[in-house]
Amino acid sequence: MDFVQVAGCDDGVTCPKMFVKDRRTLVVQGRKADRETRGHLRLAEGEDAVEVPLDQLAEAARALEDLLQSR
Repeated sequence: MDFVQVAGCDDGVTCPKMFVKDRRTLVVQGRKADRETRGHLRLAEGEDAVEVPLDQLAEAARALEDLLQSR
């Protein structure tokens, strides 16, 4: 399976990470959003929420663009 990191810290501890899987989906690893934030969402069974800093989202978007252009 193709699993490529497109954003996040290399230490895997201090910030969320984002990965692209070979089925063209984005996987986000990080701490669960706090209870107040989760309370604003309508999470279905088996779903959860992760907060991602906007600068990391921009980093992921740039990496995704590069990744898609190289394929």
